[in-house]
Amino acid sequence: QQMLPSGYPRTTVFAYGTPSVPASFHSPAFTIEARYNRPVRVTWINQLVDANGNYLPHLFTVDPTLHWANPPGGVNGRDGHSTFTSTPPPYTGPVPLVTHLHGAHVTEESDGYPQAWTLPVATNIPSSYATVGSYYDRYKAEAATRFGVTWQPGESIYQYPNDQRATALWYHDHVLGMTRTNVQSGLTGLYLLRGGPADVPP
Repeated sequence: QQMLPSGYPRTTVFAYGTPSVPASFHSPAFTIEARYNRPVRVTWINQLVDANGNYLPHLFTVDPTLHWANPPGGVNGRDGHSTFTSTPPPYTGPVPLVTHLHGAHVTEESDGYPQAWTLPVATNIPSSYATVGSYYDRYKAEAATRFGVTWQPGESIYQYPNDQRATALWYHDHVLGMTRTNVQSGLTGLYLLRGGPADVPP
């Protein structure tokens, strides 16, 4: 994406967009405009894979010594931190994602909880890796019960009731221990809620 002035090199970013419209992917992402008391349902998909279906490594250095999503920890070690006897190299595996609408009134399965992340559906993810966070399956079941939706691998389907006063919100990645790097990579956008008794007349 051309982040710098014309004539300078383009910048590689991660971005939100519509899968059927490749040109829609950019950072910041398109603004979502919602109406008061009119629910919005969004399917958030982790598609950080290349043309061959292999996962894309992160654009920035990921410190695996922190309390973080930790896909290499497997199902039992995910969402935690490992003990190391020497300094490990940076994490270069698939990028976990989970999207949070900051400041929105939501039920828990649609919150973008840091431990409800998912990896992309990639062909080269090691079999020992956890592919979802420790809360993903619980919230997947809750979404099926509450909204009748079925989450597919690599995605989460969230519903926003928009029952709060008119406001400007923002959505961003929220994965445990990596929010800073994922937001810095470009995964952010605005969400404007309009209408209702508290809105300013047009």
